[in-house]
Amino acid sequence: MRKMKYLIIIISMLLLNQTCFGQMNYDLKGELTDCSDNLELILGNILLLQNDNIIKSTYIDDIGEFEFKDIEKGTYQIQTDYYYYANKTLEITIPSEDKIKICISEQILDSVMTSTTLRPSYTIYFYGMPKYSDKDLNTVGKEYGVKWQNMGCIVDGNFDKYNEMIEKILIFRNGEEWKNKFWSDVEMKFD
Repeated sequence: MRKMKYLIIIISMLLLNQTCFGQMNYDLKGELTDCSDNLELILGNILLLQNDNIIKSTYIDDIGEFEFKDIEKGTYQIQTDYYYYANKTLEITIPSEDKIKICISEQILDSVMTSTTLRPSYTIYFYGMPKYSDKDLNTVGKEYGVKWQNMGCIVDGNFDKYNEMIEKILIFRNGEEWKNKFWSDVEMKFD
């Protein structure tokens, strides 16, 4: 009887191990850059599709990297969704690819910019010891569709490309002189 119990336990463990190992899932890491200068593009989105259906989506972090976790074996498409850049779709196979690099190019079209300006606000990241608090800047910024985020005194160039894109969107939305008007409004309200 004791041998039978051990035999049942051993068979159960073997079946469990086979089931677990047979359904192994994978992680996929990647990096998004601008094709023209190879600089990282940050704070956008990446979609994972299969047969034109979105399986997962993830954000691009502040160093231009993204990650999808726990993906089953198979063929997928990775699609970029980044501000006024042209979307790019790549076909990948899991598990053969676990790190990919994607570069995309700007596509400044009025239709793209018009849809992009529909967002209520965009964040500009800046450095240093400001005269005004983020709260004060954001109070006035609502009118212009901009939020300000002070990153402290340690300058990090990762946000330069992102801020440049946001500036283009804000110029499209508010006109060429929007910054001068914004700072005049801040001074009138908080000086």
